[in-house]
Amino acid sequence: MDWLYRAEPQLCEEAPVGGDRDLVSDLMDKHKVFQKELGKRASCIKMLKRSVRDLTRGSSSADSQWLQKQMEELSTRWDLVCKLSVSKQARLEAALRQAEEFHTLVQAFLGRLCESEKALKYGVFPEEEAAVQECQSQLQELMKTLQCQQLELECIASLGEEILAACHPDAIITIKSWITVARSRFQEVRARGPEPAAGGARPPGLSRGPETR
Repeated sequence: MDWLYRAEPQLCEEAPVGGDRDLVSDLMDKHKVFQKELGKRASCIKMLKRSVRDLTRGSSSADSQWLQKQMEELSTRWDLVCKLSVSKQARLEAALRQAEEFHTLVQAFLGRLCESEKALKYGVFPEEEAAVQECQSQLQELMKTLQCQQLELECIASLGEEILAACHPDAIITIKSWITVARSRFQEVRARGPEPAAGGARPPGLSRGPETR
């Protein structure tokens, strides 16, 4: 009975289980250990019920009534813990899917930002008119890409806030850090992007090609 009372707070549906992938995976591993222990005790509970039933069959003594009452309380507590265990497993599985999605979004986003940054940092603005037009077209495509990446950033921030709403205390700093990293990296790359240039001025972020003599 004491073990059941100690287990119940760990399974409370209000206890947050969201977070980053590593933390949620660790929580799942710990819950699997608990479920194994729960499974081992199931046979003990079954045997105890049978013993109490045999002892109290046909008896209406005070001791029999006390045993029956204790068994009813134990059964109720056992059923509750089993129900909460199943519920926590489902919540952990949902939290892990969410954490995996967040991890995938962040890593893919940072990877694409790196490619955009390289294009902006090492691009060359040529002298020939035809090449200039082609370069400007490439820049326009790159800016469209950055606009799409801004939408990706908004998705990351939104999912991160959703995770934080039901986040395990140990994962709050990690999730907030990844959101901050994604935002700061986007701002760094976006700052390299060209602004509308007047009078054919060279867009910033690109180097002028070698001059012909």
